[in-house]
Amino acid sequence: MGKVHKRCSCCNTKFELETGFYQGSYYVSYALGVALFMAVVLLNYIFREELTPSSLMISFVVSLIVLFPLLYALSKIIWAQFFFNYDRTASKKSKVTSA
Repeated sequence: MGKVHKRCSCCNTKFELETGFYQGSYYVSYALGVALFMAVVLLNYIFREELTPSSLMISFVVSLIVLFPLLYALSKIIWAQFFFNYDRTASKKSKVTSA
């Protein structure tokens, strides 16, 4: 889980710019966790009549366990988007040159 390819199969872009490059995704993961917490609080406030700290904590822990793989992958994707540019023509160029 969470493995990143070394290079792009289309344009040969190196995905890890330096050792420990994806450690910066921890900051993104923290922000996603805060957003998840706020969403859980808001949904509990809307759909439940009685809010207790224990019910909020249980719903947050359950949602965090269920969504952890998604948050982990999304944090790496968002972090990488700060540093890599997507070139739509790269795959077309590689197909033309390989043909």
